[in-house]
Amino acid sequence: EHDCAQSFGVVLLWQWFVLLTFQSLLNFLIRSIGIMGMLILSPLLILQITTSNALIHSDMMPGFYKIGVALPFYHAIEGLRFMILGQPCCDTLLVNMGVLLGYFILFFIINWAFFRFKVKKFLVYHQKRSEAFQKAGEAAALKVPSENTNAFASA
Repeated sequence: EHDCAQSFGVVLLWQWFVLLTFQSLLNFLIRSIGIMGMLILSPLLILQITTSNALIHSDMMPGFYKIGVALPFYHAIEGLRFMILGQPCCDTLLVNMGVLLGYFILFFIINWAFFRFKVKKFLVYHQKRSEAFQKAGEAAALKVPSENTNAFASA
């Protein structure tokens, strides 16, 4: 039976996958609430580390810490634990991968929607601004004749 720990490439791919998942979460927080997203990241990271079974198994902690099962860091640690400790790749790894993939897809779609909304808002604003400047320029050109126009008219 093949152990995941025998393949450094599989572990590296897992870590890359986890990185993409957390990057989509980071982008979501920063795009949705700006600099406050950065302030939320530290408590969120502490919550995820303490509830992820990375330090102490959740069976030894009070009931509140069972919340970690719903957070992505728990599944990242569980999947990595399966790979590094040489346990066989099994259904549990697929569950962890599925949860991380779900988080990635969810935040990717939300980030994409935020991006589309902000780009559209940016384009509409600058199109209106450009039209306003164009109208103001045309109005100014009609009201103030240039010296060149008078020179040609007198010739």
